[in-house]
Amino acid sequence: MKYSYQWLKELSGTKKTVRKLAEMVGLKGFEFEGGEEIKDQYVDFCVGRILEIKPHPNADRLQVVKVDIGNRKSSFKKTDLTLSSLKKIREEAEKKGIKTWLLGGLACAFHVGIVYREHSDLDLIVKNKEQFKKLDKLLEELGFKKIGKNKLTDKLSNATYQDEAKIEIDLGFFTGDFGLTLDDFEKKERELNGVRALVLSKRFIKKFKASQLKNRLKSKDRIDWAYLNGKNSGNGLLQVVCGAKNIQTDDWVSVACVGAIVPKSRMKIEATEIRGVKSQGMLCAEDELMLGKNHEGILILERGGEKNSLVKVDKLRPGMELTKALGFNDEILEFSILPNRAHDCLSHIGLAREICAMEGRKLKLKKTKARTTTRKPKILTINVENKKGCTRYMGAVLENIKIKPSPGWMQKRLLVAGMEPINNVVDITNYVMLEVGNPLHAFDLEKIKDDKEAVKIVIRQAKKKENLELLDGKKIVLDESDLLIASGEKPLALAGIKGGLKSGVSEKTTKIVLESAHFSGFGVRKSRQRHSLLTESQARFEKELSPTLAEQAMFRAIELLERYAGAKLLEVVDKNYHQSKKQNLILNLEKAEKLLGEKIKFIEGKAILGNLGFSVQKGEQDKLKVRVPEWRLDIEGVNDLIEEIGRIIGYEKVKAREVITSVEVPTVNQRRDLEWKIKDLMLAQGFDELRNYSFYSKKDAEIFGLDEESHWQIIAPSSEDLALMRLSLAPMMLRKTGDNARYFDEFRIFELARICEKNKMGEPIEKLKLAAVIFNKNLSAEKLFYQMKGALENILENLSVEKFEFKEVVKSRNIFQAGREAVIVINKKEIARLGIIEPKLAVEYSIKKPVVFLDLDFELLLEFLGKKGKIYQPLPKFPWVLRDISLFAPEFTSVESVQKSIRQVAGDSLKKLELFDVFLNQKTKQKSLAFHLSFGQDERTMTGEEVDELMREIIVSLERKNLKVRVN
Repeated sequence: MKYSYQWLKELSGTKKTVRKLAEMVGLKGFEFEGGEEIKDQYVDFCVGRILEIKPHPNADRLQVVKVDIGNRKSSFKKTDLTLSSLKKIREEAEKKGIKTWLLGGLACAFHVGIVYREHSDLDLIVKNKEQFKKLDKLLEELGFKKIGKNKLTDKLSNATYQDEAKIEIDLGFFTGDFGLTLDDFEKKERELNGVRALVLSKRFIKKFKASQLKNRLKSKDRIDWAYLNGKNSGNGLLQVVCGAKNIQTDDWVSVACVGAIVPKSRMKIEATEIRGVKSQGMLCAEDELMLGKNHEGILILERGGEKNSLVKVDKLRPGMELTKALGFNDEILEFSILPNRAHDCLSHIGLAREICAMEGRKLKLKKTKARTTTRKPKILTINVENKKGCTRYMGAVLENIKIKPSPGWMQKRLLVAGMEPINNVVDITNYVMLEVGNPLHAFDLEKIKDDKEAVKIVIRQAKKKENLELLDGKKIVLDESDLLIASGEKPLALAGIKGGLKSGVSEKTTKIVLESAHFSGFGVRKSRQRHSLLTESQARFEKELSPTLAEQAMFRAIELLERYAGAKLLEVVDKNYHQSKKQNLILNLEKAEKLLGEKIKFIEGKAILGNLGFSVQKGEQDKLKVRVPEWRLDIEGVNDLIEEIGRIIGYEKVKAREVITSVEVPTVNQRRDLEWKIKDLMLAQGFDELRNYSFYSKKDAEIFGLDEESHWQIIAPSSEDLALMRLSLAPMMLRKTGDNARYFDEFRIFELARICEKNKMGEPIEKLKLAAVIFNKNLSAEKLFYQMKGALENILENLSVEKFEFKEVVKSRNIFQAGREAVIVINKKEIARLGIIEPKLAVEYSIKKPVVFLDLDFELLLEFLGKKGKIYQPLPKFPWVLRDISLFAPEFTSVESVQKSIRQVAGDSLKKLELFDVFLNQKTKQKSLAFHLSFGQDERTMTGEEVDELMREIIVSLERKNLKVRVN
């Protein structure tokens, strides 16, 4: 935000210069982005007196105007004589074969020997008299006026040239005086702001006594001439071609000379020819100078002895700088205000309070009296339908309004802040916003009243496709999510952003309804994004303001309207739905010392917080009872108070000291270790980790059959694709699968991340989930399934999870293909599901080939982890006997039921049972299952006869269940 230095100085009482103030504020948490004098925006603008007006010989609508601008000087100001600006002079010199050296930077201040200071005089050093003469001629061509040889006594004391930019040419100053040669120049030259400059250290300068230096300066070989920026404009007369008809002879006007840049259009003025007539400048209108909205004619500074209210000098003279005539002596300070301080520091009062605290005193403001009316409201009624979107709405009715330009001092402050003056009513609303921080808006009462001369303001949601034309003429189409200020059915303004054109203040306005309100930052942000609107009002409401500011701004604006617009207050209506929460905190100074590393005395802590606007009382022992002011929305706890104390003291003042504390071994975070272990196991099996957004779209939820109401909804999503907090990792995993499938034939991906659910109390609860995908265009769905099954088994075994079972799911959930899903169960609890994604669902994410998906509940898995970890199992002492068995079963026969039948018959002799092949005959709807069976005993080797007997019993058992068996 741009701040007025004079305004801040007036409010805070600081005596610091602009530079010192910027340094101080910058060190206390507000980044200084730059500054400039307001008069720098009006370079080459001057006051002119019209001497003659003639019709243009070749254009009926144009006039040829002769203007007296006196013997004004060029715009080459004192501040322009920097290294970067002198670069141009040296470049021009080089074009003419003139070799120069620049004495500047750290060495530009030893004219009288040992004086060391910054100054505007810069020396150009040349090699010989021939080069000197060439440079002398060039400087005069560039507009510099030779004023004669310098005298030592003139260097610092001659007030004649105190404010002038001065360039000096020296010959022989170093090449004999200090025993330096031009080769030494080359060695000592270095880059300064893009210019080669000779830089000598302060230590070098101090080697010479003043008397020695003075004698050397009298050397006959030395040539030293000074040149001022004294470019005269001929005889002081300009010829300007102009189309305005409001000018008269002897009018005093604002003139943009050649080289000027018009503030509003940023157009550079050049000497040109218009319809065969030369024009050497431009006469400026009010809006072109950003001094108002009027573009109907030229800005008249004085006519017939009557001065414009903007003029601040007793007597105008031709050639006077326009900024001097208008009294522009302010400077612009621009600070970057972070969002956590926008609620109070996007205002001059807020920053002035900070400045006072930094300088160790309280901000003293003149209190604005609350204004009430004795009678009940008869004209204005307010109905707030959306109390969450508008927690407070104040309206005031004022009559006898006289629309005219606002006071000059107010216009200048608005200009410093980058705002264009319009009229007294609009300017006052903008001025109060810059001063207090709460935006205001004024409606023309005559344009919004009903047939009964009453005004009914309604704060409601807009209707779908409702139209509103804004103050700047832009037409927008609203929807139900936009908050609207309306009069009955007629829309007046987009809440918190911008007013409507049809209800705005005009030159004919005599009665107004003044609005001061508090709108939800969320609603303002959504409307701003939807309609691409950026305003000063929106920038403040988006970052949240305190509803108490609305009242302060309202009464301050009424006070100014009465003073500068002749207003008479009729009534004030206040609809306040904000529940004030007074925050009281107990600050332990010992804790503050521990965190800051500095001992904070009670008096010091109380003073700092008190100066920042906190109410502070002494508590028990070394404690402070602190009440947080309502405008400090960023203060949430004691640590924030400690930060405020440290910030004002200055972190740069905190002394570095050795940390004395006990070092303890941190507790092992077993949960986090497990997360890393699972990730390592997945990576070892060829999976790549993804980190997706924690959100997805409402369409994603619909595709997966997830209830939208069960989700946490994002208040201000950056995109409609990121509107809901995720309840499942699957949507984003499949989206990324579809993206990658366009570029890769095969890949494995996984994500270990949290989902956000609602508990029974409607509160958020996070759960950790593992999701994985295997994709391979060249493999069947069955092979992909068993690859994922194997990967999961490997993880569970490495985590020493015991007695887990894979159970086939006949009736799948909507995301998996029927009959191609399995659940992993431990102690009757389902910890994971895996299966082939339903093709119709896969197509939604541009997946055209089979893909297998795993969803594992990390929270449940924690309950079944082996305590001892994986234990080494030695190879069996006696060899196992291997057999294979294959069978045909109906399509929906579960593998689990077949395995259960086999284990019941084989008992403990069956050491391992592994399904290794599955085939489905689409014609017969019969499924072929093939198993490896490993038989063995711990004490001996089983005989073939024993194994054969067990196999016969297994076959009989399976055939009883109508399964056709083949034995290998």
